[in-house]
Amino acid sequence: MNKLRFNEGGQPVFLNDLELLQNNMIEVWDTILKLLADGEDVFVLDDYPYEVDQTVAGQKTMTFPAGVIVVRGELYAYEETSLTTTDIDAKPYICLQNTTDDVRLFEDGQERPCRNIGRAYLSYDTTGVDEYYYFTDLVYKKTLPLLLKKKLNVNDIPWVDIPVTFYSGFSGKVQKRIVNGETFARIKIKSSASSWSDPIAFETTNKTIFKLKNDEDIELFYSRYYPVCFGGKVESFCLSNDMGCSFLLNADGTEVTHAPNLGYSASINFEVKLL
Repeated sequence: MNKLRFNEGGQPVFLNDLELLQNNMIEVWDTILKLLADGEDVFVLDDYPYEVDQTVAGQKTMTFPAGVIVVRGELYAYEETSLTTTDIDAKPYICLQNTTDDVRLFEDGQERPCRNIGRAYLSYDTTGVDEYYYFTDLVYKKTLPLLLKKKLNVNDIPWVDIPVTFYSGFSGKVQKRIVNGETFARIKIKSSASSWSDPIAFETTNKTIFKLKNDEDIELFYSRYYPVCFGGKVESFCLSNDMGCSFLLNADGTEVTHAPNLGYSASINFEVKLL
């Protein structure tokens, strides 16, 4: 790292001296954050869960809490946002915007901006945006708590398998664990089937993915819906209905029409905190 050398006797100070101080601060901050984030350049500071509104047929509304994305050591804050579209396949992105401000009159008679202002915003549209990131991918894989846990290899609290019966060719793991009094669920499943299993009367429902075996797990998972990315499309995953069956819905609340494997063994992988 380059540093300024200070001397007595009326040392002149130039603009590149101030630039060096600013760049050093950003470099140190970036290095520390990358160390904590297991070497990632882009991530979000915390887990920012979002909601998908399924009440209006034919449209999708996604609501995001305010948050902060870190991009190469620089922080970009974004405000709480609700996005509505009729394209249920639309993906939410964090878009970066850099502008200038604080215009000042210089001695040469020219006006020039003296500040760069960076901010982020959420949008389905990335037209004209130089830099943007898929929000769902970040909050599921690249939050600072998750990356720090990966860096430190923290795995002292084991996941417990939840006994389920799989349907429609699905297989994998359905798990839970309790950390500091909070319950987390983890789903890692995929299907090899091109058609859905027939429902069993009074036991399963249409297009069941798995059925929970224990009443305590049904109570824990009952009526909990979470947005998931399945085959590149945002859908809603219900962990359990009153019969203990899990299933997928389109973002507008309608029943999915695609095959369980989408033709190429698409997988469902997510980890959530049960609020």
